[in-house]
Amino acid sequence: MLADPSVYGTTLVAWLVECYGSEALQWRPLTVRLELQRDWAVTLSDAAAAKLTAARRLLLDEAFYDDPTVFAATCHFLAGNAPMAGYRPGEPEEYAWGVAEALVLAPPDDLQHAFAPAIARYVGMVLAEHGFAAPPPVLSFALLPTSAPSLTGAAAARQEELRQGLERHVRDGLQTLLSQLRRLPFQEGNTQELESRVFAHTQDAAEAGPARTA
Repeated sequence: MLADPSVYGTTLVAWLVECYGSEALQWRPLTVRLELQRDWAVTLSDAAAAKLTAARRLLLDEAFYDDPTVFAATCHFLAGNAPMAGYRPGEPEEYAWGVAEALVLAPPDDLQHAFAPAIARYVGMVLAEHGFAAPPPVLSFALLPTSAPSLTGAAAARQEELRQGLERHVRDGLQTLLSQLRRLPFQEGNTQELESRVFAHTQDAAEAGPARTA
């Protein structure tokens, strides 16, 4: 499973810390790959290695919540995307999943106010460009521009479709993540806190969040 490109960053970083302790969070990416290959015969794919690096950073500093560039790159890699040349705005699914994993690994005290205004506005812009008039629960911090489409008439049905699709994407991912964590050969109880967070966010994915505008 660890060598599978579809494995989540949270799963990989949980296994890394279980095997080598928290000091492994500071290792260079190449060191991590070599240690896993030597000790467990696990050859990480490039996508999995990028996910692991992104997940490790979530545990090392708060740049994900403060720096728009770090936020976008972290979400890009946690979603399983390859490195790219130049700039490309992310998709709502990327940002929703990146935030979902961040809430599992390094949850802030207050999601609504955890992100820098520049990140909140940027995510709001992306959501508006994809037709959202209100942010979904996992992206409830987003500040949509005032020009976002209104929730009237036929648009209301489309808004519900968009909201449910993004919530389903996050909920399905969290359920898969929970399954992955339970398959790892941890000592009994070592994943209890992570599993509790994943389960809680799985339930939260069905609840609507308040709309915010810039």
